[in-house]
Amino acid sequence: MLAHSPKTQRFGAAYEEATQEAYTAQTRSGQACASATELTARLNALALRLADALPVAAK
Repeated sequence: MLAHSPKTQRFGAAYEEATQEAYTAQTRSGQACASATELTARLNALALRLADALPVAAK
């Protein structure tokens, strides 16, 4: 996403707001953070979805 989004104040503000909301939701939930294995699996699945939606030439 960051490679494709215009570098504007609007997109920067949306990114910062979403980051803050996610942090607040995690800290308020009282639940433990996901394990490294779970996070890796989730990130790999997301990376595959993003690669399909936003193809980028290999660097």
